[in-house]
Amino acid sequence: MSPALKSIASSISPARCLPLLCGIIIGCECSSDVITERLSPDKRQKAVVFVRNCGATEAFQTGVTIVAPNQGTGNLEPSILLLGTPNSGMSGTTQDSILRTVSVDWLSDTTLVVSYDGRAKVWFQVAVFRGHAVRYLPRTR
Repeated sequence: MSPALKSIASSISPARCLPLLCGIIIGCECSSDVITERLSPDKRQKAVVFVRNCGATEAFQTGVTIVAPNQGTGNLEPSILLLGTPNSGMSGTTQDSILRTVSVDWLSDTTLVVSYDGRAKVWFQVAVFRGHAVRYLPRTR
């Protein structure tokens, strides 16, 4: 396998593939509960933080995406960050709290800062999305 192909294959996370496969194979769907939305200073983009629930057999995940300001928030897909629950040993309440403490702030029209609890498991994050720079600030307790 070529190095480029290995890089692509290693960047595909099961957390991203499962909802897609679920929808294709058995027709299930994830719901998205919006935690917060922030318009960019020029009001041309909106950052959305949401908790995704894909059913009883899947753990909750927190996603962050950048969308058009008039886009609905019914069935969002994470585009810049996907967080999962930390390693076991924590109560469900603690895990839920960790996933719901994500915040977003725009530094400029094209720079977004995402802050989250450093105990969360990062499934993926991107540094640039559609011309927007994204900075991450994992918080410690």
